[in-house]
Order: sequence, then C-alpha cells, then structure tokens
Amino acid sequence: MSVQTIQSIMTKLTIMHQSLLKLETSKTALITDGNIDELNKVINDEQTHISAIAQLEEQRQKAVNVFFNAKQVTGVQPTMTELLARISNEADKQQLAKARDGLLTVVTQLKEKMI
Repeated sequence: MSVQTIQSIMTKLTIMHQSLLKLETSKTALITDGNIDELNKVINDEQTHISAIAQLEEQRQKAVNVFFNAKQVTGVQPTMTELLARISNEADKQQLAKARDGLLTVVTQLKEKMI
C-alpha cells in the first residue's frame, strides 16, 4: 500500500472522529434538555460511527503492515513514528505527519469532551 492510501484512511478517520465529537456535543445538550427520543437517535448514530471507525482503523493497520512488509522492515512495531521514519519522499512524509497530527488533535478533543 502506498503512503497516499494510509494518508487517505487517516483523513477519513479524522472526519469520522470529528463527526463523533459533534454527536457527543449534541448528546450533552439533549441530556440537559431531557430529550430522550433524540438522545436515543444520537446514541445509535454514535454506535454507527464507532463501527465505521473500527473498520477504518483496521484498514489503516493493514495498510501500514503492507507498507512495512514491502520495505522488508522487521523487528519494529508498525507505529506511525516508525512509518514516518521510513518514508523517503519529504512531501509524503509531511502530508502523513499532518494527517496524524489532525487525527490526534480531534481524538484528544473527544477524550476531553467525554471526561
């Protein structure tokens, strides 16, 4: 798999997490308003998002593993840091690092919202 494929999956993960963050925000308002019917709909939407995120994460992991196998890298954990260290094209490296940072930002925001 190419770096562009991994970057594309990371972008999709970011979009799904941003959408999940919006659902979490609306859920808070629905709870304070006592709107149980809408709350149930949001909870169902959350479950759909979580399933989609799990599928995308699985795709990302497979794509990273394919990249490592193609480069014949063994003996290291297939982390984003290790992946970035093995990308020779600077533009690809920067795009992937930007995608990683964007995803980390929204995941952090989501974690903070849920606490």
